[in-house]
Amino acid sequence: MWGLGCLLLEVFNGPIHQSSNLRDTSKFPKSLSSHYLQCVNANPMARPNPSELLQSLKERGGYLSNTFISLNLKIEELQLMELNKSLDLFPDSFAHHKVLPHLLNVFEFGGAGPTVLAPLLKIGKLLPEDEYQRKIVSCIVRCFGSNDRATRLNLLQHLDQFIDQLQPSVLNNSLFGQIVTGFTDTVPTIREHTIKASLLLAPKLNDSNLSQLLKFFAKCQLDAGIRTNTTICLGKIAPHLNKQD
Repeated sequence: MWGLGCLLLEVFNGPIHQSSNLRDTSKFPKSLSSHYLQCVNANPMARPNPSELLQSLKERGGYLSNTFISLNLKIEELQLMELNKSLDLFPDSFAHHKVLPHLLNVFEFGGAGPTVLAPLLKIGKLLPEDEYQRKIVSCIVRCFGSNDRATRLNLLQHLDQFIDQLQPSVLNNSLFGQIVTGFTDTVPTIREHTIKASLLLAPKLNDSNLSQLLKFFAKCQLDAGIRTNTTICLGKIAPHLNKQD
């Protein structure tokens, strides 16, 4: 604990030049100064143990009792429900290098896709294009192939937030086949959102996939529940269709 105390002193006061510097807490936050003095107590038995010190600092009004640290701990513990609305509290570099790796890991392996997608896309806006393609787009491609309907539905609902970053080659060769499975899904909501997603997909689809898209639309028009939306969407994508279609 003595070493921790010396570290704290140098963080706030600068290098220690003489022993008398150890009592100078003039630059310390008030909520930390008394804890620091306990750490450098001349009597080793009077110094707190690490767990007691951390617990005391995290109590209401303590130095570690703040929103940033609380959210950081929740990220470590994968408690992500509050993350999206609080993400703006994080510095960009922290969101990029600390939060993003956790989100990518959870989104791909943790089964929390719907919870993670919104903050993942928000942080993605901070990334350069090549990193976005490597980390965000590659994750999206894998997750569109998920058997979890909630994840796939969430991707369809947020498609407008990442469609511009999807390269036509990736969309046509890797994603299209996964997305169109939504046309035949047994859940009506997924079928409906797949139809709506077609409006965003059509400008980037090649002629072959556009022809396939028309076949799915023809089948959807037999479904009374989504027939109207199918017809409306078909009219909107018509300018992108090959004249032979």
